Amino acid sequence: MSKLEVSLLNVIFAKYTRERLPNYQIATYFAMDQGKKIVLKKPLREEAEAHVVKMFETYNWLRTEYDSISLVECNLMDRQVSFNFLDGESLDALLLDAVRKNDVGLFNELINSYLAYVRQFGVTRESKATIRAPFFDISFLEPVELIKIANIDLIFENLIMDQNTFTMIDYEWVFECTIPLNYLLYRSFLLFYHKHREELGHFISLEELMEIWQINSSQITVFDSMEKAFQRYVMGDTYEYAYSKQYLQPAENLATLKSKLNNSELANNKLENELILQETELEKVKVLNRELSKQVDQSLLVQNKMELSLHEEKKKNEELLIRLENQETKFILLNQAREQSQDWHEMKDLLERLLKQLTENRFLKLLKVNKNGSEKSAVSNIVTDLQRLFDEYQVKNETYEKETNAKLNHLSVLLHENSGKVDDLTRLTIQQQSEYEKILQQNHVHFVGMQHFKHLYEEQLHVQTLYEELKKSYHEAFQELQKYK
Repeated sequence: MSKLEVSLLNVIFAKYTRERLPNYQIATYFAMDQGKKIVLKKPLREEAEAHVVKMFETYNWLRTEYDSISLVECNLMDRQVSFNFLDGESLDALLLDAVRKNDVGLFNELINSYLAYVRQFGVTRESKATIRAPFFDISFLEPVELIKIANIDLIFENLIMDQNTFTMIDYEWVFECTIPLNYLLYRSFLLFYHKHREELGHFISLEELMEIWQINSSQITVFDSMEKAFQRYVMGDTYEYAYSKQYLQPAENLATLKSKLNNSELANNKLENELILQETELEKVKVLNRELSKQVDQSLLVQNKMELSLHEEKKKNEELLIRLENQETKFILLNQAREQSQDWHEMKDLLERLLKQLTENRFLKLLKVNKNGSEKSAVSNIVTDLQRLFDEYQVKNETYEKETNAKLNHLSVLLHENSGKVDDLTRLTIQQQSEYEKILQQNHVHFVGMQHFKHLYEEQLHVQTLYEELKKSYHEAFQELQKYK
């Protein structure tokens, strides 16, 4: 097939990607050719010819390996490729329509359709995976779902709905290695949200999108490094071609205006890429901020539980001290009773001896008096009864002393046990107080971290303001160029 000359085509729109490295700088034309709409891609530099040819080779390889997947036809014409233009709506436009209708169900259904389409390229699940691509070498420690072919730019804009079937229209960045399914979804969400930020604001946040579709913070960190590596692979480490000096020369004619417009477009593209990376950083900050808030809430919950536990332990301690005071009072009273008992015991013995002496002397005298047998017998019986009463009292007194000593011993054991409990309770209270102070220190560190994240967020808003101003300048330059046309 002969080469199509751009000058002979009715060009509707042209896009020049000069911000890339020389190997990847191409021009894309949307044009009419013999009454049909076509998309034509050609290299802007000789170094980029191999990149353009590779698109055609990738198309043939995909068509052979995945014959059930719908692909837009690609033709090679002397180091340039052409595609038939599809009139259907892109997945990007369908999702935006669901947002405008506030139809959450339709939005989720379209995302599920996207995932089902991507899975047609073959899916494996590995517990620990290592991905080696031309621009990164990354390992995953957690289980990850992998797509067998790495079509990095399989975003919502590059899928066209045609007769209820998705058709892929771009093969520029396809590599023969595996890629995480969630990375493709992450990248599609990132670009979609960046493009339609204003309309998505009332519908859903980028953070919520990631969370709903189970793209966690650790995955975002890895995907962010993958995205930066891909941007460096395409743009270079310094983005030197985004600020080529040939677009900064002053002029007074239409060529100068075009140059300024191209320069604005290049700067805008670079800023868009930087904003995408900044938004990724911001999302990471938001995720970390949310996790930190959860940790602070958990710390406060632990702190409240600790305070409640300390209050309960303090209450138990007070109750135990009251019991100990009561036990001590009883012990003092028993000691006093025992001392009084000893005094009384001594007094009793003295009285007994005196009474016994008096009684014996008295009755001895009575027995010596001339009495008849019956009187002496009565006196003798009285002496016997008194002796029996003294013996009974002696037995009861010994029993009382044993019971008193047993109570004193039991009380001493209780006092010893309670003393040990007080020591344990004191140690436990000191340990809990130490843990409580440690939690307060951790909460202070968390608060300082949240202040840092707040400053980062304010810086992101400043970058976004600069982007809006540049975008406004770009549109003004474009309108001025239209006047010359």
